[in-house]
Amino acid sequence: MKFLSTLVTIARPRFWPYLAGPWVVGWLASSAVVTDLLSPVFWGGLLFFLWPANFFVYGINDWADQDTDVFNAKKKGYETAYQSQYHVWVMGIIAIVSLVGAVGSFLIESWHGLFLYLGWWFLCYGYSVPPFRFKARPWLDSWSNVLYVFPGVMAYVFQAGFDSVAWVLVLAASCWAMGMHLFSALPDITADAKAKVITT
Repeated sequence: MKFLSTLVTIARPRFWPYLAGPWVVGWLASSAVVTDLLSPVFWGGLLFFLWPANFFVYGINDWADQDTDVFNAKKKGYETAYQSQYHVWVMGIIAIVSLVGAVGSFLIESWHGLFLYLGWWFLCYGYSVPPFRFKARPWLDSWSNVLYVFPGVMAYVFQAGFDSVAWVLVLAASCWAMGMHLFSALPDITADAKAKVITT
């Protein structure tokens, strides 16, 4: 039971709306009829952006952040530091999610949609892992958090097409994501400083 609880904790349940929410908003914004909600693409995306996507994002982040997390008090409280005894399981699940994601890329018909989809995967991985490790690069650490906006834009593009995207709304959402990152990073300032990680 503790193992299953750990798998849920790694995926940060309180953050699930950050990815799943934009997907729903993007889909609803591009829907013409209520029956669009019956689409298997909608439900497949919603399920993916709930647990698997978050496990990928935060599982990699926890693994890559072991140097800073030893100094981080919140990892001893409402979050859990990387559990090395589950390393094989965590990496195995990340590999499976990545494989499912790779298969999913072949189902995307629009090259715009594919670009957004691959961009999301790159930002999720690049935020935490060297040689990119955007989280340790001022400004890029915040800019890269537009990954939380990508699901909404993807959902919209999948239904309504790329040409009808309201980019002013995407820009506004991106600013929100960047601000959210800065706000959530405030408690990590001391831990990052001790680990010599420079952030915005």
